[in-house]
Amino acid sequence: MTIEELLGIKEGEGGLHSFLGVHEVRVGNDGSVAVDMKITKDLLNPRGMVHGGTISALCDIAIGCFHASRGEEAVALSSELHFFKPGLDGSTLTATVYERKKGHTVCTFLIEVRDDSGRHVADGMYTTFKSKPE
Repeated sequence: MTIEELLGIKEGEGGLHSFLGVHEVRVGNDGSVAVDMKITKDLLNPRGMVHGGTISALCDIAIGCFHASRGEEAVALSSELHFFKPGLDGSTLTATVYERKKGHTVCTFLIEVRDDSGRHVADGMYTTFKSKPE
């Protein structure tokens, strides 16, 4: 499904996900949610690697999609990223969200970021607050 379908927004309405080219959402049989982002020169830092803020934005979008796929509204309370390998121009990064703790209003997630060759680029830990609990 697309993010636009998931969130009920019109295609072309804009938003950071649109600017970054993140549109498709996949929900796994294990409950995970994954989104992809094709890396372009506009998303690189001056050293030619994917900007850390780009990876952070990808993870934040993935978390939002996780909650939306369950009919929830949520905001991030905290996030922590660990970078292992650089993301490179022309690659596709995939952020996969795994729920670690499901609370009534506060949840914790592991987000794994890999490139299209399977290299482990980063891990994130996010805590969210569900503003519209289940």
